[in-house]
Amino acid sequence: MLKNILTYPFEITKKQAICLIFAMACFLNIVTFNILQHNGFYSYLNEDVACIVDMSKSFETEYEFVNKISSGDWNSATDLLKTYWKPPAYFIFSAPFLLIISNVNLFLSILNFFLCFITLLSVYGIVKNLCSIKAGLFAVFILSFCPLFFVIHRTFFIETILATAICLVLYIITKNKFDNPYWNILFTLSLIFALLTKEQIFIFYPAFLLFISANKENYKNSKRIINIIISFFCSYVIAYFMWYGNNAPNIFQHLLYYAKDMNNCDFFYYIKSFYYFDLSPLVFILLAFSIIYLLFSRKHLYILISFLFVLFVFSLSTNKVSRHIFPIIVFCPILMALFIFQIKNIFIKRSLILIICFVLSSQFILINFSHIKYFRSGNFYGYNYFKSVTYYDYKSKIQTYKQQYDYLKDLLGKDFEQDTLFINFFPTQAYNFLIFQENRKHKTCNIFTYYDVHRTNLTQYKNIVISSKDEQEYNKIAEQLLNNNYELVGVVDIYNHTEAKTLLYKKK
Repeated sequence: MLKNILTYPFEITKKQAICLIFAMACFLNIVTFNILQHNGFYSYLNEDVACIVDMSKSFETEYEFVNKISSGDWNSATDLLKTYWKPPAYFIFSAPFLLIISNVNLFLSILNFFLCFITLLSVYGIVKNLCSIKAGLFAVFILSFCPLFFVIHRTFFIETILATAICLVLYIITKNKFDNPYWNILFTLSLIFALLTKEQIFIFYPAFLLFISANKENYKNSKRIINIIISFFCSYVIAYFMWYGNNAPNIFQHLLYYAKDMNNCDFFYYIKSFYYFDLSPLVFILLAFSIIYLLFSRKHLYILISFLFVLFVFSLSTNKVSRHIFPIIVFCPILMALFIFQIKNIFIKRSLILIICFVLSSQFILINFSHIKYFRSGNFYGYNYFKSVTYYDYKSKIQTYKQQYDYLKDLLGKDFEQDTLFINFFPTQAYNFLIFQENRKHKTCNIFTYYDVHRTNLTQYKNIVISSKDEQEYNKIAEQLLNNNYELVGVVDIYNHTEAKTLLYKKK
């Protein structure tokens, strides 16, 4: 009977497929909102998450951008986007959601629902154009249940929209014949969207060119070649004037400096990370079989080469973080679906699909709703940073920024923000956003580094909270304080990212 079920033919229409993808995105969105609501991730972040400056600075910039729009200060809003260290697409795309929705968890859920839906729809379209509707739906299912996908989609990291932009470009390439003005305009717009998302998009450009060259008609037809060149040229020019022209001198210097930071030199880190959590063991093994099959059968080699090339480039960096390769995982379900749907025996093919769907669904439940650490190696504990966006019943067991805020209020008084100067205390962006969940309209704390503290008059503050990490710099400021009628009260019992003593000076 099971064999009859597995071999029974069934058809699905394009409209039904899109409805199923929409339902999948809705399901992931509901789970995301419930988990964020239950865990209070953005209200009670643990220290490890709070020190991720990228996410905190992005949030802070988004609120500043929205406030400038709300007040009608369009010139300042434009200047902010032009001069910020990341391209503006994410902030522009997020702004309408944040203008309408004030609740952080709901804002993130709705924002990421749209990004998730566009990404899944694009992956479906790519595989459908290359194989079939059923293969496209299977690719969507695999991607939806990859741990890295649903975990990162619960955060405010730029990699979420970068993956969307890449999928959109690849889909239009597989759909476009480059002889239709409508599709050529869409292709140009998608390239602009990708360029204005994150600078790392340039690493994916060889993949775009491989996808274009896979269709032999594209480079045999001079009209198509001209249209492709025009699209790339226009996208570069527009992106340059919108953002790169203001930041070009520092962009790639910053990227190279960051990539060479000696935080993780293991060349195989990303492959191991794929296995242990990002994809999970079963999906990783299926991916390995897909790579071997497509390599020896010489089918869809341009997709395989694209995936391996981008993975290789990221692996060269000595500063590796799993979220940086989030956009790469969109290639994985594409490769796996193309492999599975090459199997001729219907019974074997559908049996594999059924097993994979069951295992992925089971692990989704385990990861989101249980304490089980699920295939977590001691060498890959990076996702402990994201417990609150992964596990439904996770509770932070270490001191949070919210608790630190309450501690400082009890110690220094309810108006301590105005009366206190923090020097080299902890990341400014993290503190200013993560503590003040109810009021993000402006920065309320006075936080300076050792080197920029000269810009303020120390004596205007009742309290000085200072880290002693740099002993020489600390001694200079301490001497200045003692000479200006301050006294050392003692060590503040509070977490400090610099792992140094945090000392409190009060005006006599």
